[in-house]
Amino acid sequence: MKTIRVLTAVAVLVGALALPAAAGAAPDAQGGLVVTANAAATCTEAQFAVSVEGGTAPYELTIDFGDGEMLTISAEGTPPAIVAHAYAAGGAYAWQVTATSGDLSGGASGTLIIGPSVTLMSDPFPPLLPLVDGQASVALTAEVAGGTAPFAYTWTLDGASTSTTDPGSPTASATYTAGGKYSASVVVTDGCGLSASDTLAIVVDDPLAEGCHPVAEWLADAVSSLFPQQAEQLYTCEDIYGYFTGGLTGSQLGFGIMRHAYALAEAIPDLTWEEILDWKLDGSGWGQLVQLQRVSEALGEVGIVELIERVATGENSLGDIRSAARIALRYEADFAAALDLLAGGASNGELGQIYRTASELGIDPAVVSGYQEMGVRAVELQQAARVAERLGADWASVLEAHAAGESWGSIRKGEVEEAPGPGNSQGNGQAQDNGQEPKKNEIQNEVNLRLAEQLAAKYGLTIEAVQAMFEGTCGGDWGCVRATLREQYSSHGKPKDK
Repeated sequence: MKTIRVLTAVAVLVGALALPAAAGAAPDAQGGLVVTANAAATCTEAQFAVSVEGGTAPYELTIDFGDGEMLTISAEGTPPAIVAHAYAAGGAYAWQVTATSGDLSGGASGTLIIGPSVTLMSDPFPPLLPLVDGQASVALTAEVAGGTAPFAYTWTLDGASTSTTDPGSPTASATYTAGGKYSASVVVTDGCGLSASDTLAIVVDDPLAEGCHPVAEWLADAVSSLFPQQAEQLYTCEDIYGYFTGGLTGSQLGFGIMRHAYALAEAIPDLTWEEILDWKLDGSGWGQLVQLQRVSEALGEVGIVELIERVATGENSLGDIRSAARIALRYEADFAAALDLLAGGASNGELGQIYRTASELGIDPAVVSGYQEMGVRAVELQQAARVAERLGADWASVLEAHAAGESWGSIRKGEVEEAPGPGNSQGNGQAQDNGQEPKKNEIQNEVNLRLAEQLAAKYGLTIEAVQAMFEGTCGGDWGCVRATLREQYSSHGKPKDK
């Protein structure tokens, strides 16, 4: 549970401050305030410098320090408010600052590293060591980032027959005289007494040992060569042979499947060997994985990991992903938006029709879909556009007149009421002089409401918030609304990490 402390005074210290920037800030997409926040730490003591522009001071600042504690204060915005906070232990803390002034808001965020972090490396790397003349040696280095000097090193080298360590040195060495899997670990303690640790698996291969299948030996070497980017660990021959005899699934796993997973890992650099093997073991074929990789390569900006997650969670089918990719490439359209339309019930044929019509009319495909959900066919939208072009009017007004009962012929003979179309400026046609104000475009309002409802449900927001973004920040552009929501939120309203 978070601890919330509320202060009514301006923060502890106000004035000039030279802190290394921990995060830049940008105007909140909807809020209107610009918040700039920097953070720095000495040992466990951190200082946050927060300034605010826009709105009217004083501002209410809420700082989430990332360790379960929050602080709310009142501040003037400039010069920066300086807030001190003590962390209980070392680690990486994702902090966030929110500022409000009346109905306006803004924010900034970052990550503050308290104490050291350490990565244990080896020479050779990865540490897959063959026994030569009965022994194998490895040199180890603790690479330290952050923290406060001096550093002390505590080494643990399990299974080593001989080793060299020094509490004041970031390096160590170990020699092994028998094949097997061993572990090396180091604990680094900095001058503030804060510690961090890392462990590295070491595999020693005895080529003269008996009892392991030669194919398992080859696979162990091959998969271990992918470590750490595409293999989660180093493998011994016994590990792989254990998979072969049922140690992974309870039933025999063929060498061919493991070899194929290795070949695919070489072709798909974004996936690990284990992820590819799990895809097969979960019942999905290699063909689907290859197709997803091809889609990812064609789209360029969509990674295969995202596509796999969509299929694995049931959010989208492989067929939907292929269809959306074809549309995205043909119309230079947003891939995720096309998937949204398919998830909303559009068939593959309807999707092509939606984008073709949207391209002809120069409007958002989601708007075309919204009209279709209300029973307005694509051919009617296209007819309205042709008639509007002949009359020099707005196509939405022409469609409104047709929906009100006017035939296309009668509309062509006369003038139609003018109303703003979706994403278009006013046309140059004149309204009918019938003594009444031009009526509101009820169809378009209903379409906009449905689109707002769909996006609100998907991202866990209120309909009013989505409508405000559409009418305000995005200036009547649903594509802008979708892009902004995808950038700021994951599905169901959880803000994405900055």
